[in-house]
Amino acid sequence: MGLERVFVGLESASDADLRSIGKGSTAGDNDRAVEVLQRLGVEIYASLIVRPAFSSEDFSALAAYCRGLGPGYAGFAVLTPLPGTESYEEVKERLITHDYDYFDFIHTVLPTALPLRDFYGECCDLYREAVPPAKGLAFLAKHRWWDIPPLLAKSRRVLKRMRTAYRDYEA
Repeated sequence: MGLERVFVGLESASDADLRSIGKGSTAGDNDRAVEVLQRLGVEIYASLIVRPAFSSEDFSALAAYCRGLGPGYAGFAVLTPLPGTESYEEVKERLITHDYDYFDFIHTVLPTALPLRDFYGECCDLYREAVPPAKGLAFLAKHRWWDIPPLLAKSRRVLKRMRTAYRDYEA
């Protein structure tokens, strides 16, 4: 029996972004890998990075790229340079917080191009827009019917929490 689904750390649709994080691959490499996996019947769960410097157009482009790949699920992590890494040393003077509670790949620790409220709104929209509706329904269909309402409720709570994450910086 082969693989049914696999998490794929695509990280970005941009060659420049992939170079900046030292990924060692290109967006074209990602596209070809996804094509091969899908041809083999492997369902893709895509993992991508949201950069604090994203504009609304960047969020839209990432959603469109992801939708075009047709993953069964997509997850997004806010770029978070972790203490002790080279990338942290490069940006530590620009950090907006040094509170380790914010180093969770949801909160940004770097200044954002958009106001924080808009940035987190765009992050939430990514989850709604990145996976084609038919794929989202197929993802739900893999669960027992009685597990779906709690799963949807939990997803709503997580998205609501993410949408209001900007308030964490006001404290």
